[in-house]
Amino acid sequence: MYGKKAIYFNYKSYGAFIGLIFIPALLILLGGSMAYMFLSLYPIFFGVGLGLILAFPGLTRLMAINSNLALKLDQYKKALRKIRIAVKLPFAPISIHIFHSYVEMINGNIKDAGDILNRINKDSLSYSEKAKWEAVNALILWKNSESPDSGLKYLEDKDRKGADEAILYVKGKLMNLKAETSAARKYNEIAFKINQSNRDILSNMVISYCRTGQDRDAKKMFRTLYHDMKATSDALYFMAKIIEKENKKSDAIDFINKALEIETSGLNLISRDELKKYLAELEREEL
Repeated sequence: MYGKKAIYFNYKSYGAFIGLIFIPALLILLGGSMAYMFLSLYPIFFGVGLGLILAFPGLTRLMAINSNLALKLDQYKKALRKIRIAVKLPFAPISIHIFHSYVEMINGNIKDAGDILNRINKDSLSYSEKAKWEAVNALILWKNSESPDSGLKYLEDKDRKGADEAILYVKGKLMNLKAETSAARKYNEIAFKINQSNRDILSNMVISYCRTGQDRDAKKMFRTLYHDMKATSDALYFMAKIIEKENKKSDAIDFINKALEIETSGLNLISRDELKKYLAELEREEL
């Protein structure tokens, strides 16, 4: 979501901060009246430097990047801690507040996620920011109603040509909860063509292929997800279903155990209770 440029600028701000520490130290070592002057002004330099760092946009974006990285590693609580710090810093961009809403939702804080979105003035959003706002809002509607239809209906007129990948991802995810497996697969294939490196879209594809009986394609996609991006708990569950059919129950058990090791996400299609129930069934059959 955030590029290297933000980190680059943040490095410069930290470079300035380090300079405030080492330049006076060097002058003190050299001795002379300049050393005493810097010592007397050092508290002022330190305060101004610290204020500039906290107000610098790069620091906020760096915290958001780190939060996004934690999400990709399924470290949801860690991601939440980082993004909560980021939004408290001065001049946090609107996009980071939208991302904050998304992270709150992943951690199961649906009401907080909705409150954050409602505080954002939609009229001030760019095209990309508005698309992300709409995508997150659709997920909130799904969780509040406990029906994917609410989110899908909201996105009906947002699924336009050139739609942001956030909308494509959310619609694909919600369609994977519906009975129309072929329609869900076709839509997820469109999203995948637009962005093949998005882990969540790839997970949606694995689930779609599993549900439509395209086991070979599902396995191929899953290998990429598993080895290159880290498999999601939902993808592990659906892949376990496939290998169970091949009488590889011990492998299916391993997959479900791996899924249970992942932190619980408020956006999982398969709940933790369902994973535990399926694991118990597999273990009984294995005896």
